[in-house]
Amino acid sequence: MLPHLVVKKSETLQRLKASSSCPPNLEGFCGSIETSGASNAQSLVIDVLRPKGIAIYLGLSKGVPSISPEQFIHKQIRLQGSKVLPSWAAVEMMNFMQESNFSFEQLIREKIPLQRAAEAFEMFESGMSGKFILLPN
Repeated sequence: MLPHLVVKKSETLQRLKASSSCPPNLEGFCGSIETSGASNAQSLVIDVLRPKGIAIYLGLSKGVPSISPEQFIHKQIRLQGSKVLPSWAAVEMMNFMQESNFSFEQLIREKIPLQRAAEAFEMFESGMSGKFILLPN
């Protein structure tokens, strides 16, 4: 399981490259998928891309602006957004996970018992990165 990375914005690409089992080229990653809705994460997915990369945003955020045109125009980044994961992207993601022996476990920030659901929703609302799993009692 990968450690949770807490890094300065200037170190993000280097830290992601170092922790990746499938490293990008020297300019950055070809694509990124952001699912948390956190403003800082929405901005960073563009910063870690190589020129002409693609940033995919899934789900909704609180509507707070998180990226500026300068981030994607200069690198000719393609942006795509959806409320749900399109089937073609799901197939690509599943293929990547199988081919690279990627484990979903490394994306999970915390497994929370159902009796702590109120606390879990506070964490969601704060924009905390990572995925959470609510466990039945």
